[in-house]
Amino acid sequence: MSKNKIIYAADKNFLEFALVSINSAIVNGNSNYDYYVLHNFEDEKHFKTVLNNYKNIEYVNLIAVDGSIFEKWKTNATLTSGAYLRLLIPNLFRSSEKVLYLDCDTLVLDKLDSIFSADVSMKSIAGVLDDKFGKNNSINGIKNYINSGVMLMNCKKLSSDNFIEKIRFIYENYEDKIIYHDQCLINFYQAGNTQLLPNKFNKMIRAGHINSGQWIKALEDLPTILHYLGPVKPWMSWSNRSVTAHWLAYANLAGFASTSIRKPSTAYEKLLLAKACENDGNHLEASEIKTEIISFLSSINSKK
Repeated sequence: MSKNKIIYAADKNFLEFALVSINSAIVNGNSNYDYYVLHNFEDEKHFKTVLNNYKNIEYVNLIAVDGSIFEKWKTNATLTSGAYLRLLIPNLFRSSEKVLYLDCDTLVLDKLDSIFSADVSMKSIAGVLDDKFGKNNSINGIKNYINSGVMLMNCKKLSSDNFIEKIRFIYENYEDKIIYHDQCLINFYQAGNTQLLPNKFNKMIRAGHINSGQWIKALEDLPTILHYLGPVKPWMSWSNRSVTAHWLAYANLAGFASTSIRKPSTAYEKLLLAKACENDGNHLEASEIKTEIISFLSSINSKK
């Protein structure tokens, strides 16, 4: 009997974070799954090098894919064309009635057996409502707008429905309405006809905005999957420090003890660090950081 499959899609900047997520799943009772990481052909050498340093290498299967059809599709500073690789999953796993897709910026904190019990025989994709919109709101007229970072997919049904061809048609004809990239495309395709999952399967955390009290409450809700939304990730020092410490513990378990937390390198990143300090009530430290920023900017202006 074949194992259930858990799929990630990454470029070379996100592979280590995908492996941290995979390891979090394994240590929390999910060693009975097959794990796959999709990546572009040109990243293959880098991926194999990083994977050789990963302690649970035997669990991970790399799949090099041709993502050239997405080369000219919309991207931004935090979302590269690699995010579109998830759209290839149905064609790559045509015979699978259930595969679980996870974003690289996730942690799995509990067993995943229950998520695979969701019924996707009719609606083909199951996901959690995106917390920006909720059940009663819509984007581009689509209600039940889900977040694409955690999806249970019926690949057999999707591939037989020519999923990727229909996605391309949607992009080519509605590009101006595509706001959240692959996520909008998937929701356009589903047209709200999506099986909704409980929030615990995609507990959305904005690491740059949450305070420590809110973080403790999020963990008390016993989420199965944590998902770090937005440009501020837990491996950045301008994330909430409790969030970073929690993620770093899993990075260490994955064998990436040398993974360094990014330090702010621009005035804007330092301002985000100050904001994170303020959110946690560390007003003195926030004030000191702002003073440092002002001093730095003033020194630049004085040289002009």
